[in-house]
Amino acid sequence: MIVLLLVCCSPLNAASEQVLTTSWRDLNGDGARDRIRVIMVSGRRYYDTNVWCGGECEKFEGRFVIEVKLAGHKTIRTDLNLLFCPEEPESELWFVSSPWNLCFADFNHDGQIDFTIGQYGGCNSWDYKIFSIKPSGGVYELPVIGDEYGIPNGHDGESTAFSGYDEPAPDGFFSGYYSNVHGTGLTHRYAWDKKLNAFVCAAHQIGDQPWKPGREPEPEWLLKTPSL
Repeated sequence: MIVLLLVCCSPLNAASEQVLTTSWRDLNGDGARDRIRVIMVSGRRYYDTNVWCGGECEKFEGRFVIEVKLAGHKTIRTDLNLLFCPEEPESELWFVSSPWNLCFADFNHDGQIDFTIGQYGGCNSWDYKIFSIKPSGGVYELPVIGDEYGIPNGHDGESTAFSGYDEPAPDGFFSGYYSNVHGTGLTHRYAWDKKLNAFVCAAHQIGDQPWKPGREPEPEWLLKTPSL
């Protein structure tokens, strides 16, 4: 039994950090080639045999950092677990062990490139957070009011560009997923509010219904359901 546990679960020590993904690109607009990596600094690599909507897969689970090396600057690491779960900084994250890439875009149209990282949110979606990069190389979150735990969006995996919709969002981006509550697809259009310095849900569309402003209301049947 001990041998099986050693084979199925490989603990990581400080001398064997695991790089999950690496991107080389100009991150601060100075024309130079910079590097950004997601690294597991402690945790384990194991095969998840539990039955769940994403299927069985091999995972890295534990504590992670985002490491940024701007050309001509020192390497800066930011605690990804703390960014994702500021209220529960000891919470562990997980990512699949198969290769994946960070997706980049200027989501709030301020001239600074941003990127997304997601966590599995359930059978219908992953929950994503949007991050940007300070001049020092530190990473910070671009907040989304009402979606503090992440923006639900399909099953794009560890990172998404929120693409695939019929029209551009000049002041933000679109996200969408199948909503069990509404029994159909649910799409949100997010816009950057310069006064709040955060994204807000500017409009929503339930299935093929017309777009309506703001976030969708709870359906009547759910409001009438007694709480446990």
